[in-house]
Amino acid sequence: GAKHLNGEVANVVAFDQKAGRYEVRIQKDGKLLKVKPTNLMYAPLDVGEEMDAKRKGVLKSNSIPVGTRVEIRGLQSETAKWLNGRKAFVIHFDNGPNGRYELRLT
Repeated sequence: GAKHLNGEVANVVAFDQKAGRYEVRIQKDGKLLKVKPTNLMYAPLDVGEEMDAKRKGVLKSNSIPVGTRVEIRGLQSETAKWLNGRKAFVIHFDNGPNGRYELRLT
């Protein structure tokens, strides 16, 4: 097992749709791993890291980092209302004109 990794801090690099796992890089040693979404926990950036990421354009203001577990709210169209209250993980943010999140329902 990978119990020795519990509590380690990692950065989400990508989401592998086929495997259904996040590719993460462990901060301590730089090791790359694929991890089930249920084995990850969101840890917010500290203020300095967040400011640096926004300055570099990696994290847009008002954006939610990939890997964050969210609850869907405020959808009003008849075809999407059923999603309100559902939980999901952010897997991508589209920086296009609509600025939409791609989510994976849990």
